[in-house]
Amino acid sequence: MAKVPISIDKVKICSSTSDIDKTRFLIRIKEKGKNWNKTFDCNIDELKKFRDELDKVVSSVSVAESLNISDEAGSHLESLFKNDPTCSECKYIQTHNCVTCAFELQTPQERKLFLALND
Repeated sequence: MAKVPISIDKVKICSSTSDIDKTRFLIRIKEKGKNWNKTFDCNIDELKKFRDELDKVVSSVSVAESLNISDEAGSHLESLFKNDPTCSECKYIQTHNCVTCAFELQTPQERKLFLALND
């Protein structure tokens, strides 16, 4: 199970009286270590609102917070993301590999080798 025990299922309800099928979404939350589930039934507009709320929270998290590093180190990484060509094209941006590459490796060649070996 994922760290966040949430799943979303799409359910199509076929109508016997009309040609229009109804689509609903079930957001399920499972409590770890417990024997209960909470399910929310919602429509597409409510699901989009949920997505927008998640996006708002996720976008407010700084690099330092997401990588659990100091604010100073986070600021350094943000400047690397903008100015360093190795970082701007990297698929490991904002991961633990990013911290290793930026703070433990000393030369651009070491960084490129590190990234190539992790592919």
